[in-house]
Amino acid sequence: MRRSLICVGVILLFAQLGVIAFRRLDERTPKGPRVGALLPDHSVRRLSGERLAFRATLSGGCHLVVFISTTCPVCKDMRMTWWNKFVSWRDSLNIAIEPLWVFWEPEELVNGFFQGIYRVPTVLLLGNHRKAIAKFGVFGTPLSYLVDGNQRLQAGVVGNRFPELTKYLGACR
Repeated sequence: MRRSLICVGVILLFAQLGVIAFRRLDERTPKGPRVGALLPDHSVRRLSGERLAFRATLSGGCHLVVFISTTCPVCKDMRMTWWNKFVSWRDSLNIAIEPLWVFWEPEELVNGFFQGIYRVPTVLLLGNHRKAIAKFGVFGTPLSYLVDGNQRLQAGVVGNRFPELTKYLGACR
């Protein structure tokens, strides 16, 4: 009986420690924009060197904003297959959606990332700004946001996937 009580006590102690650890981890996880909210603005740069405001790149229709890292294994695989998958997905919806890939790593790493790749989506560089990454809620890559023509977040998905658009078709027409 005594042994059972000690085991239960130890289990409860570990459970409580797990809850505390999870809360602390959750407090440090970046919080991104909510669905329906304007995406944050931030100064970005195209690979051509042109500087502009992030939201200025989102004017004129729907965009699929994909946060990518040159060190992410899934992202490396996406270089080869993503474009064709994206075009098939977009064409099946019969909606004009423009892709934007956003990096926060140095330009030379991004250029090397695309070496030998035939079709490269529009690329934006955030620069090495941890605060910007946190504003956008990037906690891992790849992370994709569907953004409507009013620069409002409609959906977000993690991984090499596309949002299910049946809910969001009206926002992108």
